[in-house]
Amino acid sequence: MNLPEDSRLRRHFANLREEDRNAAPPFGRTAAAVPSVSLRGSSLRIALTAILLLAIAVMLAVRRLAAPAMAFVFCLLLVAPAAYSATTWRAPVEGTFPAAGPKQATGAGGFGVNSKDLKVYRALMGYVQSHHPGSRWALLTVAANTSAPFILMGLDAGALGGYSGTDPAVDGPRLARLLARGQARYVLLGGEFSTRGGNRATRAVLRACPQLPDQVWHPEGGSSLGFALFDCAGDERALSAA
Repeated sequence: MNLPEDSRLRRHFANLREEDRNAAPPFGRTAAAVPSVSLRGSSLRIALTAILLLAIAVMLAVRRLAAPAMAFVFCLLLVAPAAYSATTWRAPVEGTFPAAGPKQATGAGGFGVNSKDLKVYRALMGYVQSHHPGSRWALLTVAANTSAPFILMGLDAGALGGYSGTDPAVDGPRLARLLARGQARYVLLGGEFSTRGGNRATRAVLRACPQLPDQVWHPEGGSSLGFALFDCAGDERALSAA
């Protein structure tokens, strides 16, 4: 390497070292900014302390109004829940899933069916009561939802398949024993949850008992709500074998 070039390189490196010395390090810049941040934080604490002291002073000054104010706030807090629960007074609450609120699930009220369907229920109930029903169960249905209106109207009704209509609580032989003792006679298929297939007792009724024509128990005609009334008197053997 010749001397002029060596001198140029020395000067270049010297300039780089000088620039490094003049450049402010990151920590130096951060440290310089700390006082302003600290001052900003101090101002915030002072403002918050002042607001707190002012609030305490106001509370002490109007302490005589504290009791009426608390009573007012308490009553105000009761307005919303009272209005919400009052919605249950406007319509009958649906019994299976009772709920309050502006969009609550409402039921039909009364016997649980509308006035049009109630005529069908009354016609069927009248027929059963006047044609020697069972001593314990005047009418047996598939599911509890179908028997409920009859029970509310005073008929001794029950469900062969429980609430859902598929409960295996009763089978053909057990139903046959009820008939043999004179405790049951009429079975109503159809109604709520009947599309689930019922249980062994309802299937035995289909195979062993005769169905009564709708016009026999519902002479006025019209919709029978999909009900099918079966008279199982004298069919104990067939039920036991089904």
